[in-house]
Amino acid sequence: MKNIIFIAQLKGIGGVEKSLINLLKTIPQSEVTVTVAFFEGNKHIREEIPQNIKQIKIERVNNKSYLVRLLKSGHFLQACKLGINCLIDRFAGTVSYKTMFSKTERYENIDGNYDCAISWAMPDAFENVFTLEKVKADKKIMLIHMDLNHYRMPKDSTHHLKGFDYFYCVSKACKRAFVNRLPELSDKATVFYNVINKESIVNLYKSEVSNIRRKNRFTIVSCGRLAKEKRPLQGVEICKELVKRGYSNICWYWIGDGVLRQQVLEKIK
Repeated sequence: MKNIIFIAQLKGIGGVEKSLINLLKTIPQSEVTVTVAFFEGNKHIREEIPQNIKQIKIERVNNKSYLVRLLKSGHFLQACKLGINCLIDRFAGTVSYKTMFSKTERYENIDGNYDCAISWAMPDAFENVFTLEKVKADKKIMLIHMDLNHYRMPKDSTHHLKGFDYFYCVSKACKRAFVNRLPELSDKATVFYNVINKESIVNLYKSEVSNIRRKNRFTIVSCGRLAKEKRPLQGVEICKELVKRGYSNICWYWIGDGVLRQQVLEKIK
């Protein structure tokens, strides 16, 4: 029996999360023992994880609480280093891996030894650092889900990500972009396509949905996370411009959720 652990982002119901669920449903449970560890778990996406897969909630401590803890315990130098790195990241507008590695000390190691540990998250996510520092595994893999030519990676990515054995890119174009941005790691990059669950797609096709279309009204439907990568705020601006130009008989549905939900609602108002 192989023993595999996924360190995953389960914050919302998006493409990254859905692709993981599709993969988990295809793994033969008689041959592989699977664990999914996460920091924040969306209730609906967690319910889709097969019941025989173990789930681990990793408790997160925020920066402020951690700094207070360091100061109270007399670790003044460590607290200063973390504070300085956080300030540098804030003014630089990005997060460095150096800062993220300094935060791993507040977490306990994941128990056990695994044949493979897979970081299933965004390229600059803390899950990647946690996989390298807090999980014991013979092989460590990082999934690349997007075109890095259009993604702002930390400047110290190459130095800190070299601990991974492989980088699985979800398409050939994705791999080309990875090699272009991180050429020193190109020999570790390979293509691993997302799993498509045909049965679930067919079942969704057969299920009934409410009819949102009306006669004499132009209806637009967008599906995606309410996150900066999907540009939902730009969508609101476009809708406003359409109405301004006289196309007022339209309705635009955005199906999805995410960290920008409240900002989108305020923008709509």
